[in-house]
Parts: sequence; structure tokens; C-alpha cells
Amino acid sequence: MTIGVIGTGSVGRRHIQNLRTLGQDVVAVSARRGVDAFDLDGEPVRCVPDIAAAVDLGVDAVVVANETSLHRDTTHAAIALGLDVYLEKPATITAPECAALAAEAATAGVTVAVGHQLRAHPLIGALHALVQGGTLGRILSVDANWGEHLADYHPDEDYRTGYAARRELGGGVLLTQIHLPDLLHLLFGPFDAVFASGGHRSDLELDVDDTVTFLAHSHDGVAVHAHLDYLQRPKRATIAVTGTEGRAEIDVHAATLTVRSSEPGSEPVVTEHAVERNDLFVATMADFLAARAGEHPPAVDLDEATRVLGLTDAIRASMESGRLGDPTVRA
Repeated sequence: MTIGVIGTGSVGRRHIQNLRTLGQDVVAVSARRGVDAFDLDGEPVRCVPDIAAAVDLGVDAVVVANETSLHRDTTHAAIALGLDVYLEKPATITAPECAALAAEAATAGVTVAVGHQLRAHPLIGALHALVQGGTLGRILSVDANWGEHLADYHPDEDYRTGYAARRELGGGVLLTQIHLPDLLHLLFGPFDAVFASGGHRSDLELDVDDTVTFLAHSHDGVAVHAHLDYLQRPKRATIAVTGTEGRAEIDVHAATLTVRSSEPGSEPVVTEHAVERNDLFVATMADFLAARAGEHPPAVDLDEATRVLGLTDAIRASMESGRLGDPTVRA
């Protein structure tokens, strides 16, 4: 089995290394390199200029890890060739684009998985169990905060040149940090209304949103308040959930889940579970390999990714209009 990795930036290189760890033969696909091979951590990687050339080498699945703006067309081309696809998040820029790919994949009978890696975090799983299992009682409110300074993403690079800072490449904090909308959808969705404010609010030299704050209303009546930005130092990734029977707060970077019962005098219970970031990438890729082998559906398929993008579409629409946005994705 040979897998092609499309895109050889930091994420693409990570996937090449992880696929090798998982015992897969890998071919890089990069028109920009113009070479037959390149070195990665002391080992050569075969390189071809396009998907067709990769197929000629026996590739039957691809990882799409190029710029967000290219995800739709690249995945469309792969599906047309009958290839299974691991698609980096965000799957596309808008929900209708993702829904169209989902229909194409279903017709072609190929497996497409979307890499929302944080769903594999054990503490996210634990928080999900608390919410779904009723431990916290009826959920009353949610407060989430997700921020990291853009210049710290890749300290050895000029942040202004990266895809996250450029509109034409699909950048902006809302899509780049779609981790938070995805996790809120997983934990509390679906949502039926959202109001948002944000945009380019800082002195960072970019042409995309760097600050987004929104209030979403779930089908179950839960009020979810969330904030995203490209500015916080130190970086922050927290979700706090208040229910009638207690409160839980996850701090992703501190690797803690703190649960407090509403019973008077009860002590908080703190669970610590540190996870190497790359282990989440490996787990998500292993899930894709198992899914294409027919063992189970992907953890996140294109239909689920479409629903998540429905939320980001509604947030963007509300920011632009100053009115409520509708996250519902309609056929």
C-alpha cells in the first residue's frame, strides 16, 4: 500500500513521518519542488509533481495537506481518480463545498476522513462522557477560550507569509483554529442560531480575521460563549461547562480536566493526562487506515465536517452582517 502526501509543508512532513511509523510506503506530491526525491530526517522521500504521476507509482490513497484554499479542488481530483483521502482540517472553506465533496465521495465509493485530531484527545473524550452521561446534570452554559499568538505558530518563519495569515490561501483564525468550533459541535451541537463579532482587530500584518467571539444556541437550549484569537500569550485552550449538578473545565495545554460537584463541601477532582501533540495525529491517521480497510467508518467523515463548517459559515455571516447566523446545512 502506497500513500501520496500532497503538500510538503510542516503538516505534510509530519504526515510523511507518521505514515512511515505506521508502516506505510509514502510518495510526496509537490509541483513546487521539481525534484525526484528529497531528504526528510536523514531518509529520502520520493517526490512526483502531481496526483496522476503518484497513481502511476501505485498510490491508492492520498493525504491532502496543502493550503486550505486548495483542499476542495485537490480532493475533488483525488475522488475522481478513485482514491481514498485523508483530508486535513478544515476540509474546505465553506459547508456547501464540503457537502459537494461528500456527494462525490459517496458516488465514487471512496473513503474520505477529515483530520480533526483533537477529537482523539483522551480528556476531550472524558469531557464528552461527562456531558452526554448526565454527570453535570442539565447543561446551563459553556464558556470557551482559544488563543495563541500567530507569530508563535512557526517561530522560524515570517507569520505574514503563512497560509494562516492570507485570505487567498484560506487563512484566518476561524478556519485555522476550527478545532474549537469542531469540539463545541461534538460536545453540544447541533446549533440553531449564532451571533458573532470579530474580524481584523490587532496590529498584526494580515488580511484575515484574527479575533472572533460568538454566542451559539444549541438545539437543546444550551448557551455557548466562545472566543478565538491570534494574539494570546501564553496560549490558551479551555472549555468550561456549567450544569445543574456541577462544573467541568478542560485545559488542553495544561492537560487537565477539573470536575466540581455542586454538593456543598465537595472537593474538585482533577484528572491529568498529558498527550504528545503528534500522538493525536498518529491516532487520527491510524483511524483513517482502519476506516479504508473497512473496519469502521472514519471518526470524522465529510458529512460531519460539513456540519462543523455550517457553524463556521454562520459565524462568518453573522460577523459580516451584524445579524443572527443560521448554522443549519440544508441540501
